[in-house]
Order: sequence, then structure tokens, then C-alpha cells
Amino acid sequence: MSIGVDKLRISADYFLLEKLRAHHSETYYHSLRVSNLCLQISRFLGWQYRDSFLVWRSGQLHDIGKIYVPHQLLSFPGPLEPEQYERVKNHVTLGAELLKRYRVNVEIVQAVIGHHEREDGSGYPDGRLDQTESSKLLAVCDVFDAMTEVRAYRKAVKPMDVIEMMENGQLGYLNKKYISALMNLVIDRKNIAKID
Repeated sequence: MSIGVDKLRISADYFLLEKLRAHHSETYYHSLRVSNLCLQISRFLGWQYRDSFLVWRSGQLHDIGKIYVPHQLLSFPGPLEPEQYERVKNHVTLGAELLKRYRVNVEIVQAVIGHHEREDGSGYPDGRLDQTESSKLLAVCDVFDAMTEVRAYRKAVKPMDVIEMMENGQLGYLNKKYISALMNLVIDRKNIAKID
């Protein structure tokens, strides 16, 4: 019974991801990269399998609410006007509501709701301080991937420069433990690349 339910849940995830891919492929690929980064860091930190699996799924679904944001706003070639930015920010709440309708695990929904919250309460949608560990990790991975990829309005930033910006609080107040784990992962990747 449990295996069948898990298969249905994962099928719903892929259905939603396919909708995201069709709506905005850049966000779809961003979600896959964030998901994989969350998995790598959670395993590096020794998380239990279940928790790593849930944060992996959370990474895949964290921006699912962007299917409700017009494509032209997601690909806008410059800074957004305040009302446009508010519309984009709504993706968090809309995504959480969608995931609840599909009866996605409540821990995943909490991570999705919290992925734009910050350690000092300056984030959105609620400005909360009490985030789950998955939300905190997801926030770090989301910011890192967004900054290291080319956007319509700016060039990609080098990974170590992004980490330095994170450590200095220039990209919002993110969890230091997860920034440190990310830095170790990036350094390990650089060392492996030198060997090849």
C-alpha cells in the first residue's frame, strides 16, 4: 500500500514538473539543479535518507507556483517594477496551495513556503524566523543556483563569489551552516576538476 501511494505522489510531482517545463523551461531546469544540490548537501551533512529524499523533492517543486506567473515576467530582461515583483513573489503562496491540493507531503509544502524566508525575518511571504531545516537548505541552494546561472538581465556570477556574497549577507541572511557545506562541496568539485 505504501509503495503504491509513494508512486502516485512521485507521479504527481512529475506531472507538475512537466507543467512547469512547458510553461518556463529555465525555471524547470533551475528546479532540477536546486534539487540535486539539496540532495548532495544533505547527504554530505549526513541527513537521514527520508529527510534527504524530502528535501530533494522540495527542490524540484519549490518554484512550482511560477506556472501561475506570466512567462514574460519570468523572462523579463531587466529589473521588475514593484507591482511586477509582487506578482512574482506570489509564486510561493500559489505553489504551496497547489501542492496542498495534490496532497503533497506537508514537510515539502513547508519547505516550499519557506524557501524565500531569511534568518533575520526579512524574507517572504511571511517574514518568519522559524523555518524548517529543509527550508533553510533550500533557500541557500536556490540563491546559489540563481546567481551562478545567466539571467536575461545579468551575467552568471562565479560560484566562490556567490558564496562570499552569501557569507557577507549581501543576498539576504541565509543559514551559515548550509553556506559552509555548500562551500565545501564547491571546493571539492574544483579539486576533482583539477584531477581530471
